[in-house]
Amino acid sequence: MKFAHLGDLHLGMTLHHVNLIEDQKYILDAILKILKEEKADSVLIAGDVYDKAVPGSEATSLLSYFLAELNSAGFPVFMIAGNHDSAERLSYASELLGKQNIHIAGRFAGEMPHYTIEDDYGEVDVWLLPFLRPGYVNRYIGKEEDKVKDYTAAIKAAIELSPVDYAKRNVILSHQFVTGSFVHEEGSEQLMVGGTDQVSISAYDGFDYIALGHIHSFQKIKNQNAYYCGTPLKYSFSEEHDKKGVLFVELKEKGNIQVYQKELVPLHDMRTIKGTYEEVLMNAKEDAGKMDYLQVVLTDEDEVEDAVRYLRAVYPNVLRLTYDNARMRQFMEEMPVNDRELSPMEIFSLFFQERNGREMNEKEQRIAREMILRLFDEEEGK
Repeated sequence: MKFAHLGDLHLGMTLHHVNLIEDQKYILDAILKILKEEKADSVLIAGDVYDKAVPGSEATSLLSYFLAELNSAGFPVFMIAGNHDSAERLSYASELLGKQNIHIAGRFAGEMPHYTIEDDYGEVDVWLLPFLRPGYVNRYIGKEEDKVKDYTAAIKAAIELSPVDYAKRNVILSHQFVTGSFVHEEGSEQLMVGGTDQVSISAYDGFDYIALGHIHSFQKIKNQNAYYCGTPLKYSFSEEHDKKGVLFVELKEKGNIQVYQKELVPLHDMRTIKGTYEEVLMNAKEDAGKMDYLQVVLTDEDEVEDAVRYLRAVYPNVLRLTYDNARMRQFMEEMPVNDRELSPMEIFSLFFQERNGREMNEKEQRIAREMILRLFDEEEGK
C-alpha cells in the first residue's frame, strides 16, 4: 500500500500582499503528475487545507478542482481539518463526497472515523483525527474527574474512545504540534499558548504510520514512523532553504515501512539576496531567477531613496526590503522585545507584569493558560 502524504496546503494564502493562487494551482498540478508517476494508491491530506477559516472563492474553487482531479485519476482521499480550517466548511457535503471515495473529517465527534482498505498484505485502517483541543474531547467524557486538561491527554482520550485494533496495520492523520518538532521563527505554526498545545509523540503509540500536519518543514519525529510532510510551497522567507516535496509511504507487512520524498519545483522560488544597492542591481544582469519571490537585504549605510521601485524594475517580485547596517543593528539591540509575533500567553504575561510590577506565579500562570484555552474553545463555538 503506497500512500501520498500531503498537508498544510494553505489554499488562498497571500504572501506580503501577493495572491499565491496561481502558484498553488501550479504546484497542485505538479503534485497530480507525481502521484500518477509514483502510482500512489491513496492520498492523505493532514489539515490546514485552507489558509483561513472563511476561504475566498478562488481557494474553494481550487480545492474543488484538486479533489475532482484526484477522483478522476482514481485516488481515494483521506482529509482532516487543521487549526486554520473551519471544520464545518471543510466537511460540507462530506457524506456525498464519501460516496466518491473522498473522506473528510472536520470535527472530532466522539470517536475517530476510520476506513479500511486492502492490499496483498491484508487490511489497513486509516484513522482521521482533525485538529483537537481538550474542550473538543471533554464533551464526550462523562465524569468530571476524567476530563482532560492538556493536549497530550486529549489525543490519548480521542484514540481510547475509538475502536483501534492494533493487531492490524493502522495509519492515523493528525494535525497537532508534536513536542520536539522544529518550527521556523516566522512560521504561522508557532505555538499559540506558551507551549500548552504541545503533544507528546507517545500519545500515538501503536500506530504504524502517523501522518502529521501543522509544521511547515518536512521532518521525522524521533524514532517513530511519524512524519510532517511540510508545505508544498515556501510560505515564509525563513523556509527558503527547505526542500519541498510529496511524501510517499509504502506499507508492506506489519512493521515494514519505507518513506521517501519526491521534490516539488515551484513556479516562483523564494530566496534572499544581499549586498549594496549597486551590487544587487549589477548582479541582476546575470541572475536567471528574476521572477523569484525575493527578500532584498541592502547593506548601504544610508537609506536608498525609492529603492523598492527601482529594484522591482529588474526584480518584479521583490516582496520585502530590509537593511543590514550599523544603524539597524543598533536599533535591534535597543529594542526591549523583538518583533516576532507573541503568543496570547506572552502578551498577557507582559500586560500582567506592567500592571502589577511583578511576574505571575505558577498558580496565576496556570489560571491564565486555562482561561486562554477556554476562550479559544469558545471562539470555535464550543
